[in-house]
Amino acid sequence: MNMILPWILENIEKKSEALLVGYDTFPGAVLEVILGQFSPIGKLPLTLPKNSKVIGVDEYGVSISLNDVPGYDKDKYMREGMTYAYVDQAGNEYRSGFGLN
Repeated sequence: MNMILPWILENIEKKSEALLVGYDTFPGAVLEVILGQFSPIGKLPLTLPKNSKVIGVDEYGVSISLNDVPGYDKDKYMREGMTYAYVDQAGNEYRSGFGLN
């Protein structure tokens, strides 16, 4: 999947064994990873939202997560009991900087 903006992975994870993400990556480079010719590396340049609720608006049209705050810092401004970043079934938190070395 080409990820130039944050995606909501909540439903995708339930239906997939693996997810290969690129950021306008060259198709040849993606193929090398798929074929095992190159080990994938990379870190998220953004934070993936937990679900559609954390990027939605309330009944007054006010954004649940402030748009002018970067994803890695949104938890400071979320409503009580809410967190912004997606956490997968294995407990990995998809904040900016998460990934492989």
